Amino acid sequence: HSESTIGDHVTIGIQVTIGRGVVVGRYTVIESHAHIGDGVSIGPRTQIGRGALVEQDAVVGTRVTIGSRVVIGAGAEIGKRVQVAAEAVVGAQARIGVNARVTNRARVPTRRLVARNRSFAEQ
Repeated sequence: HSESTIGDHVTIGIQVTIGRGVVVGRYTVIESHAHIGDGVSIGPRTQIGRGALVEQDAVVGTRVTIGSRVVIGAGAEIGKRVQVAAEAVVGAQARIGVNARVTNRARVPTRRLVARNRSFAEQ
């Protein structure tokens, strides 16, 4: 979208939608069929998987890996170096601390805090 800011050396796959006011940091990869909502901020060197949905006003830190078909809820905050495995769901306004890991198909409830350096596997 013309009101968004895309950093240098960003790779965007086919059929990706990017909302208004989005900021994408340099060296980020957004794989095909992903949707990035309005007002989302994505840090540098981040990987957004195929078919992922990042809802409005979410903040995704630096060097984050978001797997295929992941949903990041509106207003969620994902810290630096976090890994969110395929098909996981991070609820609206949830906060995932630095170096945390969300396992495959896990469901992080709305407004939940996952502490830094921890793994979240609850389903």
